[in-house]
Amino acid sequence: MSGTRVEAPLPTFVIGGTMRAGTTSLTRWLRSHPDVLMPAAKELHYFDTRYEHGDTIDDYRSRFSGWSGERAVGEATPNYLFHKEAMARLANALPDARIVLSLRNPIDRAYSQYWARRSRDIETREFDEVVRTEPDVIVGDDGYVVARGQYHEQIQRMLEHIPRERVLVVLFEDVEDEPQATFADVCRFIGVDDEIVPTEIGQAANAHRHFRSQRLRRIGMKLPKPAANAVGRLNSKVETYPPMDPSTRAWLVERYRPHNAALGDWLGRDLSAWDA
Repeated sequence: MSGTRVEAPLPTFVIGGTMRAGTTSLTRWLRSHPDVLMPAAKELHYFDTRYEHGDTIDDYRSRFSGWSGERAVGEATPNYLFHKEAMARLANALPDARIVLSLRNPIDRAYSQYWARRSRDIETREFDEVVRTEPDVIVGDDGYVVARGQYHEQIQRMLEHIPRERVLVVLFEDVEDEPQATFADVCRFIGVDDEIVPTEIGQAANAHRHFRSQRLRRIGMKLPKPAANAVGRLNSKVETYPPMDPSTRAWLVERYRPHNAALGDWLGRDLSAWDA
């Protein structure tokens, strides 16, 4: 009937982990696929912070109101994997959704997260102090740098609620080195045409940026998205990180070695390159 309102769908897939591992690139490429709907905001945080602040499933559904018949509807919130309750909540609300996990060498991931926090004045300590003093007992989910890279235990917790066949794991190295093939794998997994190749494929996203003024950055975040992006570009510059202290890296190699071995066994993939 003409004029009948079509209710927005809930997601059929979620990119759920982990931060600083290529999820921004995957999201950007998927947004360009004609049969995929993803909201303008990358991280909705419904199953972690918004859920805890009292948002309802209808609040969540409203974020997909732009739906016009796309076969796949999704969102990307990397924190869902690390959060202790998010995946259980997701499984309850989206029992048929497929989960895409993008993982990265945990040492490089930790260093990237550290510099992202450092560039925003969230962190002022040196990296070595941050990783060596991180508490073993996790309370909440904010600020942890080392624990986020212990992927196997997070995945096993997720699998208590979501069956293995509905989970696809891709590696950051694959996103960088074989972007077209990796994107095609993701497309097949979420049920859309895997022969479509967006022009953005292979273009890196979410590079490390140094902000010239934190005050101007905070002001820019309150502006509409186009203006906020413009202010962000003018107020920052892309930088590379300084090299990591070799002794810190050696300490992290030993810290992560058993976790990487368990993940490699579960994936059936050689991850020994991460232990260097």
